[in-house]
Amino acid sequence: MFISEKSYFFGQVLKFDEKQVKEIVSHKQDCYSEFEIYKKNGKRTIYAIKKQSGLYNIQNKLKDNLFAKISLPVAVKGFVCGESYNTYLVEHVKKTSYLRADIKEFFNSITSEQIRVMLKEFINIGDIVDIIIDIVTLDDSLPQGAVTSPCISNAIFKRIDQRITKYCQEFDVTYTRYADDMLFSSNKVNFTNDSFFYSMIKKILKENGFECNYNKKKTENGKICLGGFVIRDDVHLSRAKLNNINKLIYFFRENKNFNSDKYSFDRQVLKNTDWLQQVNKLQLKANGKIKTFDSVTQLLDYLCGYRAFLISIVKNNNSLSSHTVMLSKKIKNIEKIIDAIIEKV
Repeated sequence: MFISEKSYFFGQVLKFDEKQVKEIVSHKQDCYSEFEIYKKNGKRTIYAIKKQSGLYNIQNKLKDNLFAKISLPVAVKGFVCGESYNTYLVEHVKKTSYLRADIKEFFNSITSEQIRVMLKEFINIGDIVDIIIDIVTLDDSLPQGAVTSPCISNAIFKRIDQRITKYCQEFDVTYTRYADDMLFSSNKVNFTNDSFFYSMIKKILKENGFECNYNKKKTENGKICLGGFVIRDDVHLSRAKLNNINKLIYFFRENKNFNSDKYSFDRQVLKNTDWLQQVNKLQLKANGKIKTFDSVTQLLDYLCGYRAFLISIVKNNNSLSSHTVMLSKKIKNIEKIIDAIIEKV
């Protein structure tokens, strides 16, 4: 897509009147909520766009009608339709050596000038470029909680991804990226002993205004564990990742002694008026916090989401490994729980 007319930009891309856009953007600071997240090495301030704000609607239009139409390298797996964290991992199965590199302050490192350079490939009207930059930035950088930040970061990183992919091809290395996480694998390069490869990745990033976070560098041979996933002969979930759903399956299981491989739902559980409170006592964890359900609908949403998540894992694993078979059984067990709860309520 190339934009050469102002009327087209406001009428077809943003679908907002120019005067209205400028009024909303002039108060953009009020359109964000500020909160802090605590990390091992301190805390980070996040600015999240308010969904009820006019800026949120403008950013959505910009994302759908402009940035989503930019073609991206196949290595990009984050914030791309049809891709997921699982597809980010699955290309690395059956490799002997792994390297995970992290891009330091990924969103905040992206400046207005980088966005300007990227936009000039698609827009030749200076005023429109300025307006877009004003819409998507906060304090001259890319806020992590804006609707447009993920797709803009991918567009900014496009040339870098292409350069890294070309470099990897010379060494028979597989490369994928999910936001600030870069994953490399090979049957020829031993990343635990080869510091040259990582040095070249750092060099490429530095030449383009980014840095590697050395504290998050990870090298392993034979397999690698990332975010509760284990990559080896396939992509499977760690026991910790499955812990929540295992607790729920056990809670609703009729035969608690596991004498039978066949899963049967205990309908007596739902006859207890406090059964949802009993579920909350399981102390399921999400992002380091205890997850509670205020309503049956919330629990159903959680179960349906977990079911869809497991289906994506099974779908993207081409092997019939014991882990894949086990996940398929869990999917069926979750479906039995969902059906029973829906029938009850």
